[in-house]
Amino acid sequence: MPRTVNPSDFDEKKQHKVSDKDYARTIPCNQLSVSAPFHWLSLGLHDFIRMPIISAFYGLCFMAAAVGIVLLVQWQGTHSHLVVMPSLVVYMLIGPFLALGLYDASWEREKGHNASLMHSMKLSAVTQRHSGHLL
Repeated sequence: MPRTVNPSDFDEKKQHKVSDKDYARTIPCNQLSVSAPFHWLSLGLHDFIRMPIISAFYGLCFMAAAVGIVLLVQWQGTHSHLVVMPSLVVYMLIGPFLALGLYDASWEREKGHNASLMHSMKLSAVTQRHSGHLL
């Protein structure tokens, strides 16, 4: 049973150490180096170089969604405040599904298979592999 926080836990005179596991279940985290994001960017660049058509397609999809939101807001004119938030929410919901296609293409290339745009666009194939990450 997790322990609740008591005001005496923060008393400087009582310097007893309470571990995190006494409060609640904790999930161990991996330690990352400062250079890890640069490594990820280099892997993404390698994917872009090896799969330019697939990368460009998904990049254009992201750009088209953003341009569509801007045009929708401009089209609404004086009532643009009514569509900004719903449009941004839709954009944030579309993004992960578009990213799934890129993940699938990268996974195919990493396994030595030929990545294809049609396979990465098939939501059924992508969701089977990444079903736990979708949530």
